[in-house]
Amino acid sequence: MPKERASQCNMEYEKARKSALWLLDHYGKKRPEDNTDISITYTLPETEIARQVQVSIKKSRLIENIIARFNDRFALENKIAIQIKKCQKRQALWDANKRELVLCHELFDYFYSLARISESHNLNQSIRSLD
Repeated sequence: MPKERASQCNMEYEKARKSALWLLDHYGKKRPEDNTDISITYTLPETEIARQVQVSIKKSRLIENIIARFNDRFALENKIAIQIKKCQKRQALWDANKRELVLCHELFDYFYSLARISESHNLNQSIRSLD
């Protein structure tokens, strides 16, 4: 947390707590049987890295598990779609008109490259500390 915000930590926490309570009050699940209908569509990525990431996501059932956790807490009135597709930009976005969450393959590529850089950096630091 930036120093200028750290001094206001209690206020930041209280603001976040009130927001979470508002969300639960307005959209929290009222009956156990209520669920939000959420569909997932995976399209074939163009890059090998994005393909590997998508295979890992599908195999781990990451998005399905997030949906299950969401449905444990919330029940929205309208259906939501999750699209995993090529976008020309590394982004994730919410399209309110379509009620669609878009996760872009380009973002997967970017996160993968950041992880590789971080992994390489940590390895280089470890090697230097042995010298």
